[in-house]
Amino acid sequence: MKPYREQLRNLCIRQQHLREEERASIAREIHDELGQNIAAVRMHVTLIQMECSDRKGIVEKSSEILELIDGTIKSIRRICTELRPDVLDHLGLGAAIEWEAEEFAKRSGIPCKVSMEEDLQMDSDRSIALFRIFQEALTNILLHANSTKVTASLKSENDKIILEISDNGKGITEKEIAKPDSFGLFCMRERVYPWKGGVNISSSPNKGTRIEVILPLE
Repeated sequence: MKPYREQLRNLCIRQQHLREEERASIAREIHDELGQNIAAVRMHVTLIQMECSDRKGIVEKSSEILELIDGTIKSIRRICTELRPDVLDHLGLGAAIEWEAEEFAKRSGIPCKVSMEEDLQMDSDRSIALFRIFQEALTNILLHANSTKVTASLKSENDKIILEISDNGKGITEKEIAKPDSFGLFCMRERVYPWKGGVNISSSPNKGTRIEVILPLE
């Protein structure tokens, strides 16, 4: 039975890896193809508006079209970012977590304070795993915690990367943590399994929840 479970786990890990590659590929295609085409359309509409500046009806209609185009460009950027944040690939995990915390605060109105150690070095796969865990934790907080503030930290210690996320919400019980349908918590643990990492969850009623992710670097 154990080899069978190990095969399923390895299959899950492989699927996660392929999913991240697919997300990155789709984000690039949307940005490069659709983004460039929309930008070209915008340029042509702007030229038409300039050439017909003496015709009020055309100017008004083209202005409406430009507003729609600008809204579409923003949507393209948002979709690409949700698929695979550029900041993660170009500036690293720390910057990506800070960006995600700011976006979470904007969407939810819940302050999210982040502190982290500078110059953390790790490979891309580990960075993606920790970033997705951070996203999952914030989603769980937003949906279930009823919290008014969130704090997070990222640091290295004894050849390990440690990510902590805490909130001051209603907390979570051991029974809820152990529920078979707690897929968010299950996925967190599965994401660090390839490196023999661990996810520790501590909570008290009405005193919030703390998630500690420990990921070995070797």
